[in-house]
Amino acid sequence: MRSFILSDVHLCEAVPGDGLWLRFRQKPYFPDRDFSAMLTALCAQYRDEPMEVVFNGDLFDFDAPVVENGVVQFQDRPRTEAVAVEMLTRILRDHDGFVDALGAWIASGHRVVFISGNHDAQLVFPRVRLLLTEQLLIASRAHGLTVSDGDLSTLILFRPWYYTTSHGVHVEHGHQYDWLCSYRYPTEPFTHDGISIQPNVGSLTTRYLSNYMGYFNPFIDQTISLSFWQYIRHWLRYYFFSFQSIGLVWIRGAWKTVRYLWRFRSRKDAERERRMLVESLRVTSCTEDDLRRHTALFEPPSESKLFGVLRELWLDRVGIVGACAGVLIGMEIGQARAFLWITTLGVLLVGLVAYELFTPKLSMREIYLRMNVSMRKIAEIYGARAVVFSHTHISSSIRERGVFYANTGTWAAAYEDLACTIPMTQGRPVVCLYPGEDGALECGLSYWRQGAFLSADVP
Repeated sequence: MRSFILSDVHLCEAVPGDGLWLRFRQKPYFPDRDFSAMLTALCAQYRDEPMEVVFNGDLFDFDAPVVENGVVQFQDRPRTEAVAVEMLTRILRDHDGFVDALGAWIASGHRVVFISGNHDAQLVFPRVRLLLTEQLLIASRAHGLTVSDGDLSTLILFRPWYYTTSHGVHVEHGHQYDWLCSYRYPTEPFTHDGISIQPNVGSLTTRYLSNYMGYFNPFIDQTISLSFWQYIRHWLRYYFFSFQSIGLVWIRGAWKTVRYLWRFRSRKDAERERRMLVESLRVTSCTEDDLRRHTALFEPPSESKLFGVLRELWLDRVGIVGACAGVLIGMEIGQARAFLWITTLGVLLVGLVAYELFTPKLSMREIYLRMNVSMRKIAEIYGARAVVFSHTHISSSIRERGVFYANTGTWAAAYEDLACTIPMTQGRPVVCLYPGEDGALECGLSYWRQGAFLSADVP
């Protein structure tokens, strides 16, 4: 079977208009046409071969804002099953071309695999899966689908954690190794009451920060992981003369993020862990010991590292600076001597610098390096011929000691500029796998561009 793996498409409702604000969520920048053209080309080229397309997480963006009567609504909607069903209905309505392309693919007898990511963990809900399956079935029948419901169950697969291809390739989104986005139990990423999806920093900051900051593109880290002075320049250029207030958004969003993490902090649950292992053993051929070694690689969820969250959101610096200002103001009111005032100021500044030096914040680069280490350990645990991650939005591939490692990057609107004219990559990244001669695995990272695949090493 030929496998084609892509990820981080971030399908959402289309934002109306053509301005720079939230341009990356406007319909002209959706990947639907490219996706449809790619599947059509694959069906024509490999007509008689079995194939599967694997969505390696974040196909849908359940943290994106909704659109009501042509107006973007920044609503704090619950992460429940009912809300997820409503949001998916809206998303599929704005991506009918995407649904139609998958329908034609399934009608040709090819498989679709949905792996959950950190922005579409809602795919674990039964009603969400049912809705998506029903819509794909309708689209497939429009293209002449004749298989029975029993056969259909082998053509549409859902995996909440990871997927193992027929080639022995391990495919996983990768957010479980990022402390900002991990869940304690990926097969049941729920709050303790089992009703809602567990919030994490990645989800909360999307909802409460980046959704309100439409001049930042959350699909590329370069636009959001800025230094202090870079933020100042960005604010002066895009926000200073606009009706948008980045300061108020940050204060409100950061506070709500910390409050929600504390309120819905998850607990260890032996029964959930047992069910996770049982479910994973049901759909794979590994052992329980393998799974336990695998779960030991998970990063603890963000609510267990609240100090790190404060660092990530700059709330610790604001608190320290505020405390220092309070001390100095108190001394001024108390008419302290100038020498004492200046000495205290110097001590506070030295303390602030020392705090920054000795309590470093984990950078996104360091998080991604840790993910790469986890990929190597997973290959060792399962004896995998290849390991494919995503999550970082940075496509890459490398061979080490006979094992192929790849990241499927993103199909979202990742551009270097806010006008969305300079793409970050040379095309739409896809990892292609197929059996070669003598049982060898042929694999590589390619880019779909202008109706053809380009190898990753082609400029």
